[in-house]
Amino acid sequence: MRYIIIFWFFFLTLSSQVAFAQEASSTVGGDFSGSDGSVAYTVGQVACIALSGPSGSELQGVQQPYEVFGPTAIDEDDETMSGVEVYPNPASHELYISIPEAALLGQSYDLADMTGHVLISGRVESALTPLDLSGVAQATYLLRISSLSGVGRTFKIVKH
Repeated sequence: MRYIIIFWFFFLTLSSQVAFAQEASSTVGGDFSGSDGSVAYTVGQVACIALSGPSGSELQGVQQPYEVFGPTAIDEDDETMSGVEVYPNPASHELYISIPEAALLGQSYDLADMTGHVLISGRVESALTPLDLSGVAQATYLLRISSLSGVGRTFKIVKH
């Protein structure tokens, strides 16, 4: 009988701690469900830990940013810009502009934040031009590549 009482004491004590392990104070939240699955969300949870090391960084916690990507380039009416590519996207340290034709060399590029402030600008001097992103913060940017005639292409770039 004594062992049964001890067992129930520890069981009830430990199970009550585990039952509330994911409880948090939040300002608003909800649940969505559809034919493909369901998701629960909360707004206002601030428990997160940022870890970084030589191989990368990670953001752990209950409030993670998530961005849905749509079209990443806005084309203007110029067929010469159709082969221009920018990768990798999202980028962490370096971004590459790939120009397929030598006739397109000499185009200018501007990397601007969402307020329009130009952070990096220069000219495309080779078929593969690197852009160093180590000096800019983690955010979403607009990269505009303009031809000599002024027509260009704008890419949405995410730095993480």
